[in-house]
Amino acid sequence: MENSVFDPNTKLVAVYYNEGKSTNLFRIPTDVTLFGLKSQLNQINLELNYRDTRWVDGVEYRRPSTDSLEVCGSPE
Repeated sequence: MENSVFDPNTKLVAVYYNEGKSTNLFRIPTDVTLFGLKSQLNQINLELNYRDTRWVDGVEYRRPSTDSLEVCGSPE
């Protein structure tokens, strides 16, 4: 198993693929924008599976609240 150094300027995020059927966890910088996250996910995909030519087509921010689930989409 690979040891990783904890960076307090990052947050653990869940990334859902295949309409929520698959989940991966990643650490991202706390100051990343949704547009920046979209670019980072494309880069991760190219590194993990260079044959996969698909790109991330949307990013949502989800935060549980007391009333409901708040969702904000990324600008296209």
